[in-house]
Amino acid sequence: MKSIFGIDLVPASNRITPPKRQLYRLGGWAMRTDDARAWAARLTRTQPETLDAPAVLAVLRRHLNTRGLQVSEVVDRRLGKCVMVVCHREMWMGWRSGDDGSNLKGWILGELGRMALDDIGREYLVDTLAHSNERLSLSQQDVLYRLIDQQESEIVKSNRDLFCLQLEAQVSIQKMKLRERDKLAALTKLSAYTALLAPVRLLPLEVLGMIFVHSISHTRPDTYGTSALALSHVCSAWRAALACPEIWTSLELIASNQGTLLGLFRPPGSTNICGTILSTWFSRAGSVLPLSLSLKLRPEAFDSVGAP
Repeated sequence: MKSIFGIDLVPASNRITPPKRQLYRLGGWAMRTDDARAWAARLTRTQPETLDAPAVLAVLRRHLNTRGLQVSEVVDRRLGKCVMVVCHREMWMGWRSGDDGSNLKGWILGELGRMALDDIGREYLVDTLAHSNERLSLSQQDVLYRLIDQQESEIVKSNRDLFCLQLEAQVSIQKMKLRERDKLAALTKLSAYTALLAPVRLLPLEVLGMIFVHSISHTRPDTYGTSALALSHVCSAWRAALACPEIWTSLELIASNQGTLLGLFRPPGSTNICGTILSTWFSRAGSVLPLSLSLKLRPEAFDSVGAP
């Protein structure tokens, strides 16, 4: 009796009744259906009780036929149950006359042993040995050593692949940074180019001057940020547009506690700042259009000059 993966295998000629006996005597091996069901359950990661005989047979055929083995289910009349028979595929095609199949048994067992190197097969082997205290055979030791070598090779390969992936990741990150920098540079240039095509840059000076006329007339000239003087300091084009006389025909002055700084109530010896502003302002208005001057005095303006 032989045992592979904890499954007892017996010569098929001892388990199979005629007319199959002669065929399997050439080297086929049989296993009990219960053992075959347990093996098939591990291969498919299912519960044994969920697999019937046809399902077990299909699983074993799928995993053994690719290795040159043939699986069949045969009724053992003496035991009153089915057994699974494993044999070389060519036996089903008719073994050559005169070949007694003396080497076939070893070949079949070797094929089954090499199945331990497959993912499912080695899990079954390791799981079986892990739950047993029996002394390991030389063949089992050989399989385990091969599994160890295989895992060590896998670790080396994984480390090499990880190193390559890390290099690729670093290169990708660097490329992303470069692309992000190029994107920001493109956005900056796009903003600059778009600003050059702003509609305000395309307006004729006459139209721009009329816009200033309507804008300043509804604001407080004493507020520097909205006055004609402030607009004239933006750029040369705006200064040229402010040459429109209508912008300078109206002026409103408000004297508060800082009125002396405007020269409205000029102390002796001080510079006449207010007069300078009035002269410059109305000189830009020309002599054709009517002029308008509005002067507002707040009570605190008198306090600043020492009024009684």
